[in-house]
Amino acid sequence: MLNRPPTKTAQDILRDASTAYTKRLKLHALVIGEKGAGKTTLATTAPTPVAIFEFDPGGASLPAVRRLVDGGNAIVFPFDEPDGSDTPKEKLQYKRFVDNFNILHAAGFFDTVATVVLDSMTTFSEALIHYITRSSGHELLLPGCNPKNSGMEIRDWGIFANTLAYLINRLANISCHTVVLGHINRDKDEVFGGILRSLMVAGKSSHRLPVSFGEYYCMRAKTTARGLERYLLTAPEESIPASSRLSAEGVLDPHEKPDLSHILTKCGIPLGTKPPLVTSAPAPAPATTTSPKERTTS
Repeated sequence: MLNRPPTKTAQDILRDASTAYTKRLKLHALVIGEKGAGKTTLATTAPTPVAIFEFDPGGASLPAVRRLVDGGNAIVFPFDEPDGSDTPKEKLQYKRFVDNFNILHAAGFFDTVATVVLDSMTTFSEALIHYITRSSGHELLLPGCNPKNSGMEIRDWGIFANTLAYLINRLANISCHTVVLGHINRDKDEVFGGILRSLMVAGKSSHRLPVSFGEYYCMRAKTTARGLERYLLTAPEESIPASSRLSAEGVLDPHEKPDLSHILTKCGIPLGTKPPLVTSAPAPAPATTTSPKERTTS
């Protein structure tokens, strides 16, 4: 095996390494926050166009999202409608998401947008649990697994955690920036007291998933003399987790302006902004009004 003639030259290896490094100069962020803190609005400050996979009810109706959509700088894929007790598996939220994501990926869609947003990991994970417990389509999870219809069992939690980790890995490897939003879970600190805050997903994934992101921010809001002010927490504060690899040398302030494009510019990361999306079919050619006689003599 070690004596096999090389199929690549040293120049090929160096070029591949340079290309891989360039592709990794992008935002791969998890942003958590309370309901109404401004997470979805924050996502609209990412480089455009933005593709939003919407699982949170009502997220696409926000003014900031509508403005981007109206200008061709965003497209929303809605998955926030309920499934219903008798919904066939073909219409389950998770399966529709996987089908759409694979089709878009194969078509090169993610090369035409600057940012992909998942809103949110919390509601997406609920859709995944719904899929595991109520469908027999285990081919979308792991080979050989057979999810139960009666509820999550020990093996099902392993499927759940591995599927979420696989999704995050796929998002990390597409060609554009990725932003995953999540709600906050509150747990009591049994050792020191107080409240611990973390990503709201079921099982142990709330601690496992943040490790897969280079940026782990928390969207915060506080009342001041000037009114409600929002900021992005980029470093740990009390019981609130946050971290930033982009800010390893102190480039970012602990309390940053809630603007993802501003953060990228501050850290020297290319925005990668692209032309507005064209999502509508081209208009048909105008019908001719020539008479049958004119058409036969022309």
